[in-house]
Amino acid sequence: MLAGVSHDLRTPLTRMKLQLEYLPQGPDKDGMKKDILDMEAMIEGYINFASNAVAEETQPVDIQALVMDSITSHDQAEDRLKLIVPDQKIPMIPMRPRGVRRAVDNLIGNAVRHSSLCEVSLELDTEQIQIIIDDNGPGIPKDQRISVLRPFVGLNPDVTGDGTGLGLSIANDAAL
Repeated sequence: MLAGVSHDLRTPLTRMKLQLEYLPQGPDKDGMKKDILDMEAMIEGYINFASNAVAEETQPVDIQALVMDSITSHDQAEDRLKLIVPDQKIPMIPMRPRGVRRAVDNLIGNAVRHSSLCEVSLELDTEQIQIIIDDNGPGIPKDQRISVLRPFVGLNPDVTGDGTGLGLSIANDAAL
């Protein structure tokens, strides 16, 4: 139902964007453009959250390429967002690629949004591959680390544009 409603909201939102183009330039128009962008981001988050409930088949994935693609899509300077990989070749591993990519995108997006430096590293041992996203942002207070994994829970609901509270829930579901 959430996916259906979110999808249906795209049509009136598109009409609003078109009508907005006919308004004269000014602070009101800029404010409405920002509101529309925020609404589009929320709708995308709802659709992503709903689509996570759909079973995705596992398949062999090049995790290093997946992480590199995610980093590239964030379009940040190399001194602000960088990838550190191990010397040994990382084998293909079975996973749900869309879900894992969505999780990595969410986590890197949060790091980029809330910090000035982010390092993403891949660590490989005999049993697992870890994707470590380390940044110099404020972090999540210890007493909120469990609650922010629930849907629609954010760290600061009073801050507009801070998201829908779905990103970490989506990332957590993909990691399980």
